[in-house]
Amino acid sequence: MHFDRILYKPLLAELRRKEITILLGPRQAGKTYLLRWIQRAFRHRGVASRFFNLEEPDALRALARPWEELYRLLTRCGRVVFIDEFHYLKNASRLFKAVYDSRRRVKIFASGSSSIEIHKHLKESLVGRRRLFHVSPLSYLELKKKMGRAAQGYYFRFGGLPGVANERSRQDRIRLLNDIVQAYLIKDIKSLIREENVRAFNLLLYLLAQSQGSLVSVDGLAGQVGLTARSTQRYLDLMTHTYVLGILPS
Repeated sequence: MHFDRILYKPLLAELRRKEITILLGPRQAGKTYLLRWIQRAFRHRGVASRFFNLEEPDALRALARPWEELYRLLTRCGRVVFIDEFHYLKNASRLFKAVYDSRRRVKIFASGSSSIEIHKHLKESLVGRRRLFHVSPLSYLELKKKMGRAAQGYYFRFGGLPGVANERSRQDRIRLLNDIVQAYLIKDIKSLIREENVRAFNLLLYLLAQSQGSLVSVDGLAGQVGLTARSTQRYLDLMTHTYVLGILPS
């Protein structure tokens, strides 16, 4: 099922701009799909492009080369270069800066899911050379265009992740949501916290999911999961930076 995204047309218009266009947002929110649709639109216009998804071994291997060779590859493989999950790319900010400052007419679209890793790359050298777009899961209006009246009941049960919306049965949707949570814990979190605290982090994640829209305190949460208030606050910050949590202060 194809969903019309509000960001689609603004991103198409980015071709006219030289800056590096960077899409940020949670896993499975539709960043890769959006980039593929943009590439398809450019192809229909006769714009040559190349797509690298760095979660695929072949793409990661293709870019695992000396910096000078990588620079030549990206500046000569098409008018537009797409780099999905760009935080896996070593020295990404240096590379993007070099491409931007070159005389070659190359436009880069990049995407990433972990803001902790991404902000290591988006250094001061890219100020004025990049434009950030935040890709959220499907909004209610985006879902409603496709699902009609069924969107309301669906949205409150399952949210707006496009892949989940494309599943036909309740069981398949639940299974996919569980898979997404596990991928989040393994790919984004396991490398950032100690092994013995993964279980506590997981418990905190589920406690917060049950408390959506409710008042919570850091001390109260810490007591429930068996962590210090300082560790609990750090984990809340991790969830915020990986786009799975939004905190509204009192």
